[in-house]
Amino acid sequence: MPDQELLDDFLEALEQSGSPVKNPVLRQRLGWDEATYEAAKAELVARRIVVRGRGRSDSVSLVGAEPVEQPAQAANGGSPSGNGRGRPGGRNGKAAATEPKDKSLEAWIWDAACSIRGAKDAAKYKDYILPLIITKRLCDVFDDELNRIAEQVGSRAKAFQLVQLDHKLVRFYLPLRPEDPEQPVWSVIRQLADRIGEGVTSQLRAIARENPRLRGIIDRVDFNATTHGQRDLDDDRLSNLIEANSNKRLGLRDVEADIIGKSYEYLIRKFAEGSGQSAGEFYTPPEVGEIMSLVLQPEPGMEIYDPCCGSGGLLVKCEVAMEHLIRHQAPRPAFPG
Repeated sequence: MPDQELLDDFLEALEQSGSPVKNPVLRQRLGWDEATYEAAKAELVARRIVVRGRGRSDSVSLVGAEPVEQPAQAANGGSPSGNGRGRPGGRNGKAAATEPKDKSLEAWIWDAACSIRGAKDAAKYKDYILPLIITKRLCDVFDDELNRIAEQVGSRAKAFQLVQLDHKLVRFYLPLRPEDPEQPVWSVIRQLADRIGEGVTSQLRAIARENPRLRGIIDRVDFNATTHGQRDLDDDRLSNLIEANSNKRLGLRDVEADIIGKSYEYLIRKFAEGSGQSAGEFYTPPEVGEIMSLVLQPEPGMEIYDPCCGSGGLLVKCEVAMEHLIRHQAPRPAFPG
């Protein structure tokens, strides 16, 4: 079986070449013989990280990646530079692309998934990504609430002291406090530099201990776990994942309330489609959920039971439909009495 370094080389070259890319082009870029290339490709296909082209297409692409327009070669006709065994310039060596200030939810989640490619089977990416997305949401909402309290008491330092004494002042109390109270709460996790897996696991478990409703949700994964003596998710990839999560704010006014459900649905859909399955086998597509919520015509006091409840997206859509119906109801005529 190809070693992990070879697989990383393959994925980096594929990411830089764009998806899909012809096999001969990618193999030439790597500078590998056919046997090495086919062995690495077969292993990544088996892990459901890459997929072969359909039909007679002699190509390969990342699971769930959207087709991109291939960039033109430089005017001098030169090929991309490589190193070692034909390895393309690494992530640290690439020219920094200008990131949009506010990426779409899908692009942001996909960046997070790409940051840990090769570490686990694609289908298991969500086990690592979702707890951090939930924690990022908790941190940003906690920041919003601290800022609201700070406006009344004069500083975030005093706001931290107040919520520590009375947890009921906020939705979820987080036992995370940056050295500089003006810094975002998420920075406590973002600035972990040593034994990151152990640190992230400890912080998430501390949050769950303070908030019983979050137990079994954000503390299920051990980011420091090993299999046969090897870390399941090494600190370098975990650091990349944390950084990818840092690129979008998830506060009360930044994203819609169902951000967690939408993230869950997106990850399931992308990786189910990439493995040749129907995403509808695993969750209710949002379009179907919207139709069902309109058919039900939910009203205040009505109980709705979802026997296949996963992320709760259908129940959220029923609440949204109820609010919409209430807002658009014709006012009842008032009779003089």
